[in-house]
Amino acid sequence: GHVAEDQLYKIADGEQSILNIIWELSSSAELQVFGLSLSRPHTIIHIQMSTVSRLCSRYERYISLPEVRQTWYTNLTDDPKLEPCFAAGMQAIELGFILISQILLDKRSYVFKRFRTELIANDIQHQIKLLAGLVDGELEEERITGEKNRSLTKALSLENGPPILNHNKPDRAAQSPGLDLLIAALSSQFSHMETHERQSVRKMITCIVGEFETRFRGWEVKIGIEEQLSKIRELVGLTPLSSTYGGNYLDYRALVCPEIMAETLTYYPYTNQEDFFFRSIHLGTECWAFIAHRMIKSALEQARTYGSWYNAAAHILSAANIINYLGDHAKILTSVVLREYMEIKVELEGISGAGSTSLKELIKAAADLINPLEKALLGEITEDKDVLTDAVVELYSNPDKNAHLYNYAKALESIDEAIIGGFYYNHYRLASNVLGSSSRGTIKLDVQYLKKKCDTVIFPVLDSARIRLHSKYDKILENRRGRMTHEIDEMLRDKPQVLQSRKLIAL
Repeated sequence: GHVAEDQLYKIADGEQSILNIIWELSSSAELQVFGLSLSRPHTIIHIQMSTVSRLCSRYERYISLPEVRQTWYTNLTDDPKLEPCFAAGMQAIELGFILISQILLDKRSYVFKRFRTELIANDIQHQIKLLAGLVDGELEEERITGEKNRSLTKALSLENGPPILNHNKPDRAAQSPGLDLLIAALSSQFSHMETHERQSVRKMITCIVGEFETRFRGWEVKIGIEEQLSKIRELVGLTPLSSTYGGNYLDYRALVCPEIMAETLTYYPYTNQEDFFFRSIHLGTECWAFIAHRMIKSALEQARTYGSWYNAAAHILSAANIINYLGDHAKILTSVVLREYMEIKVELEGISGAGSTSLKELIKAAADLINPLEKALLGEITEDKDVLTDAVVELYSNPDKNAHLYNYAKALESIDEAIIGGFYYNHYRLASNVLGSSSRGTIKLDVQYLKKKCDTVIFPVLDSARIRLHSKYDKILENRRGRMTHEIDEMLRDKPQVLQSRKLIAL
């Protein structure tokens, strides 16, 4: 129903973004936030810009996240499953296209363009792989569960499928503003490049378009940017794509709202030439953090509601892959020009990626993944973690008895490693590279603080269980200690000539 402004203010605690509250309270509304509107069929909520600004975190405001985040909830179908994730993922890819276009147009002689464009190109390829895997995984689950109208590709001819454009729409295959910017940049710059630069760009375009073609070739509908991908191949001297532009295409503009990413170029009068680059890398992080969070919530639903432990484990692994990617994605900032970055750092004092509510919520949700396992093993959630630890030790000791729970526990280990080893460690190395190992960032946190985060664990119970498991088997198998080592020593002592012959053959 209608939610008045004063009700929203009472609910807000001063820390939670008011936009998050809106999404929770209203599944259908026309939102007008920061001058942008989003149509939904039933309710209307109008929010003063000044009010939203006060309640949004400074970090989110800096990277233009509120404007972007609202486009993930367009509700173009009655029960959107993949659409929000697809929109966020493709928006991050759009940012990649825009970043490459801006790097190609950069007039600074000291910027290592080849290094930066290849970093972004590799990042785009990684995103395409993740996004295609996400969709393919949901399609597989759809086949297993028999659910309908879930996917972006299966229910197009049915009621409530995602929006499509037929072959009569003239620009159906050229709906990407990011690719328009890249086409314009290549048109003006490619012929003026040195030979080695042209070769690098040609290789970059080959890899990006090739990844796209490989990953999405089997879809029953085209994405809506294929003609532009073919155009950038032609611009760098490659043959155009062989696929025709007939058939149906996703209504990419309606589904992805890609213009919102191109508009970030003009939101601010950028006075520092690294500012847009810096903001965009963080904004891309938020897009994929949103997707990872949804995967974790889906895993919790699969485990708690349906008891589908293998599906839940698959969703957790998908989230872990995304989190590992986010660590690599952040390292793109190692290419920042340090002089310009130092100016940004000083001017941004008090604002940091550490203020990301999305990442905090993601990590908190990941920690909750242990709860379904605890309930399955003990029948209830207990305060006595020693009891849970013993149950996990038993699970590890007899994986064949509860293979579904064992696989779920192993998936939890994967996301633990992704957060600690993939995300935190890569951010620590990034901070060391950009700031130096003993400096402080924009919110005065020491770089070594990030290093300490690498020593934590997300699931202490699993860690304790592995410690007990090793101690248990050290005692049980005491009579077999060093048996294989002893056999190798015997071989080395008794048959040195034979071993030497094997070495020579191997060489």
